[in-house]
Amino acid sequence: MSDLEYLGFITQPHTSAGRIPTDSGFRFYVDSLVTMRKNLREGTGVGHPDIPRSLSGKADNKNQLLQETSRVLSAMTGCMALVSAPKLSQLPIRHVNFLGLGGNRILVVLVTESGLVQNAVITMDNEVSADDLEKINRFVNEHMLGISLHQARRKLRIMLEREMRQFRHLMEKLSTHAEESDNQIYLEGFLQMLSGRKVDEIQRAQSLLRAFEEKKLIFDVIDHSLAAPGVKIFIGAENPVEDMSDYSVVAKKYGSDEQSPLGAIGVIGPKSMNYQHVIDIVDITAACLDDLMQ
Repeated sequence: MSDLEYLGFITQPHTSAGRIPTDSGFRFYVDSLVTMRKNLREGTGVGHPDIPRSLSGKADNKNQLLQETSRVLSAMTGCMALVSAPKLSQLPIRHVNFLGLGGNRILVVLVTESGLVQNAVITMDNEVSADDLEKINRFVNEHMLGISLHQARRKLRIMLEREMRQFRHLMEKLSTHAEESDNQIYLEGFLQMLSGRKVDEIQRAQSLLRAFEEKKLIFDVIDHSLAAPGVKIFIGAENPVEDMSDYSVVAKKYGSDEQSPLGAIGVIGPKSMNYQHVIDIVDITAACLDDLMQ
C-alpha cells in the first residue's frame, strides 16, 4: 500500500478516509487493460447481440439511429452517452425542396445521401415568388445532387456569377444554417449516471451539467476523439474540459473513412467505471454505426 502511495497511484483525501486511486492510478490500470486487448475489434458483436439488433431497427431513419445509439450506450454502460451527428454541410445531397411560407420566409427540407433529414425555416432579405422557388427547386435537383452544400456553393459561384443573384443568396443562407446545425449532439443518461451516487458526487455532477450547457466544451471532447485512432480514453484531469476532471470519457470516432470520420460516440462516467465493459460497448457500437451510416 505504501509503495502504491509513493508511486502516486493511490491517495488519502483526508485523515479519516481510506485510500482511493489517483488519476495516475486509473491511467496505469486502463493502459494495462488496453494492452491486454490484442485487437479492439476482435469478437465484435459477440456477447452483445442487442447492440446490432437495436441499431439495425433504426437504420432507415438516420436521425433516429443516432438517438438510439445514444440510448443504447447509456443503457448498457450505466453512464452518460453522447453521439455527434455527421456535419450536414459536408454530406452529399439526395434531395432539397424549398417551400414558400409567405412573405420572405422559406421552409427548406434537405435529405442527405445517408438518409439524414434536416428541416429549417430561413428568412430572405426579399420575398421570393412561387415561380422563382419552383425554378430553384428544379435547378438544385438537376445540378446539385450528390455533392455537399459547400461544394454546391462553390459550383454556383462559377455557374451563376452574373445571374440568379437571389438563388445564390438562398443557397448561402441554407449553407450557413447547415454549418450552425453541424454541432448536433445526442445525449442520454445523465440521471442514470447519478443513480446510487453519494451526495458529494451528485454535487460535483453539477459542474458537469454546466459544462454541457456550454456546447463548445462538449465539442472540445469530440474534436480530441476525432483526432485519435481507436478508442480514446480521458481520465480525470486528462479531459480537455476542466469541469469534467472528476469523470472519465471513453470515446471513438465512427465512419468508414479513417481520415474523414462522420462523427464520434462516447460515454461519460465516474473514474471508477468498469473500463473493460465500457470500452467493449463503445467499440462495438462504433463498428455498428460504421456499417449502418454508409
